[in-house]
Amino acid sequence: MSTAETFDLLADTLERRFEAGDKRTVLIMGAGFHHHLRGHLAGATQDPSGALWRLFTDWNGLLSRIAEDYEIPVLRHEDPAATWESLVIRISTQKRDSAARRSGVQSAVHDAEDDALDVLAERLAELPFDETHLTGLGQKLLEGYRDVINLNIDRTLQLALSAAGATVREPKKSAAKDALSIPSATWTKGERAGRVWQLHGCASRPRQIVLGTRAYGQSMTRLGVLWDQAKSAERRWPGAPGVGRWTPADATRWIEARRAIEPFDPGRAPLSSLDLFLQSDLVFVGTSLDRAETDLWWALHQRMRNLCRVRVSDRPRTFVLTQRVDGPDPKARHLMTGPAGIRPVLFESWDELWATVLGRWWV
Repeated sequence: MSTAETFDLLADTLERRFEAGDKRTVLIMGAGFHHHLRGHLAGATQDPSGALWRLFTDWNGLLSRIAEDYEIPVLRHEDPAATWESLVIRISTQKRDSAARRSGVQSAVHDAEDDALDVLAERLAELPFDETHLTGLGQKLLEGYRDVINLNIDRTLQLALSAAGATVREPKKSAAKDALSIPSATWTKGERAGRVWQLHGCASRPRQIVLGTRAYGQSMTRLGVLWDQAKSAERRWPGAPGVGRWTPADATRWIEARRAIEPFDPGRAPLSSLDLFLQSDLVFVGTSLDRAETDLWWALHQRMRNLCRVRVSDRPRTFVLTQRVDGPDPKARHLMTGPAGIRPVLFESWDELWATVLGRWWV
């Protein structure tokens, strides 16, 4: 498909609407979002050196800061998930040695990981901006997207929505199950409403954070459960076509019912993040979809298998937006062959890219 055709298809996808007027597209945002914020957020002067911003734009930089808290030598790996695993082991070793010197008691690795997650959450609470500067961004989110997935674990989107006048609700810590099952926040403003999903957890609930090879692996078990629930919900839907191929009209009605603000809930199968992956147009922006994020890749490939019964022209679409700098961003080159049905879209600038999905809110 030519570049012009890809851009036209992206524009058409972003304009698909529910009956209530919300975009059907699920916007999936990564750490590149914070790079964009730093460049355009008015009054973001609380961190002139940029040290605090690096906590939000560079995973290895953030993990290095945690290592400093424990006075542990910094070990950087190309894969941040591996950096996290090394960090947890080093913290555990330090605690074991310290405990052994005191009483001979050894510390469990999971205790060290909980400690590190607490420190991580504290670091991400030190925002390098004032939430009142996020009003324009929040307004753009309110104008269109019913569901936004934030691959970051800070609360910036919640603050932006609140600054734009929305009532934002986050689940109580005691009520939170896991980041894959329930939204990290819901919002309402007038007659409109929406959800923010943080698949890797939120800093307001540190023990829910998914980071590291071990945690990604554990997510796979949870995704299997959610897959069973999603298929159960599909079978029990009153409008299900039964045996045979779904028509485009069937699929449209199902998505409308399933992604309603009060979605169809047959028994114990409420809407989950996996439902969004299986049914919706997806636009990834500000993320290279690292190969270590096995949970995301599982969901994308399972989506492709699930769509075999639907004609190619009628299937929901998947785009990854990135910048063209004499070719694709090096971090995103593994996406250029279109794995899992991905359509790469190359933009000449990050400003043009972000303006396409959110509008030029920073002007």
